[in-house]
Amino acid sequence: MTDSHSVRIPDLRNAAHLARLDLAEEEAVVLCGEVARILEHFAALQAVPVAGVEPCYTAVGTRGLPPAPDLREDNAQASLPRAALLGLAPQTQPDDEFYRVPKAIGGAP
Repeated sequence: MTDSHSVRIPDLRNAAHLARLDLAEEEAVVLCGEVARILEHFAALQAVPVAGVEPCYTAVGTRGLPPAPDLREDNAQASLPRAALLGLAPQTQPDDEFYRVPKAIGGAP
């Protein structure tokens, strides 16, 4: 088994920073071990012999096969009227065409 040092805390902190996550020191230590175990699973997958196996781009409907029986055809259907859906929104103005939601990125509005 790979030891948890195969994933370094500075690397984990950098990934967390890019994802805009704030990790406590204890969380970072635990996550290093968890990420190392995930990487072990990928290493096991890389060991599977796949020479001569054609890539599969989708799980169903390949090589002229019909779609799986539990999948329906993708047909356009009428949807609910926009005004009815906007009427369910917690905050709208009379001429709104979109839902109003609280600002999530960049701080308070």
